[in-house]
Amino acid sequence: MIGATRLSNLTLRRGAHLARAPKKAATPYGAATHTSNDRRHDVIKKVLFDTPPRASPAMTDEDVERHAVIERAWQLFTQKAQAARDAVSKQKFARMQQAYEELRNTDYRLFLGAVHKNETLLFPKA
Repeated sequence: MIGATRLSNLTLRRGAHLARAPKKAATPYGAATHTSNDRRHDVIKKVLFDTPPRASPAMTDEDVERHAVIERAWQLFTQKAQAARDAVSKQKFARMQQAYEELRNTDYRLFLGAVHKNETLLFPKA
């Protein structure tokens, strides 16, 4: 380590400039990143990315029944979650309608300003 430091100080003191590799132009997306004619690159790509789909394992009757039960349970779970989201959305919509009615009864001018929609949408709104 000490020798490397002395060597670098020596070359810099003599006025040597650091050699830099010329900058390469950026390769377009999807272009080949190697220029050799070595076919190993293609073989590696095929092995890594073009693997054929695996065949499904043979399932016994018990496995099929177990799979069907799990599928039905998952569908039931997602249906319940969707029903809960729908209930929350309906509740929010009812609250919004209630707030609109209260605003309309309180101050009709503010209500008209709240429900007015611009015919042309501009972004950002000035």
